[in-house]
Amino acid sequence: ANAMQGEAQRCHERGMDDYLSKPLRMHELRSKLEKWLPLSPEQELVEEIGAVDDGALPVWNPATLTELVGDNPAMHRRLLEKFLANAHKQVAEITAAAAASDSDTLASVAHTLKSSARSVGALALGELCQSLETAGRAGEVATCSALAAGLAGEFAAATTAINGHLGL
Repeated sequence: ANAMQGEAQRCHERGMDDYLSKPLRMHELRSKLEKWLPLSPEQELVEEIGAVDDGALPVWNPATLTELVGDNPAMHRRLLEKFLANAHKQVAEITAAAAASDSDTLASVAHTLKSSARSVGALALGELCQSLETAGRAGEVATCSALAAGLAGEFAAATTAINGHLGL
């Protein structure tokens, strides 16, 4: 979690093989996992045949929760329902903060929503929140406003995918 300048070097000097700082970016994690946990020939073939990577993250990945908490449909339902309720409020807070040019509040709420979105598999929403957080922390009000304009649509897409999975 420590992202101070020189921390990666100190970690390497103490024998660590690699280093990632928070906030964790999924593409960086994937790169590190691929480096240190190479795919078997069978997995490489599946990746080669099935992978169409246009750089876009999925709206929602239903496998994310299983990877995080195991195959427990009742727990998944509770977590997804709680996520949707909280995220609805957070999207409203971010939108209001953008309208008020309050980049500090926007960054703080975007940070929280980013983490929960990624945890439940709403990866595209999580990535947008990462961008909002970064712009907010930098005080880039115009960028925050532009990014916030797409937030409701991204959340609606995630909500539709999740509700479809939940049978709602």
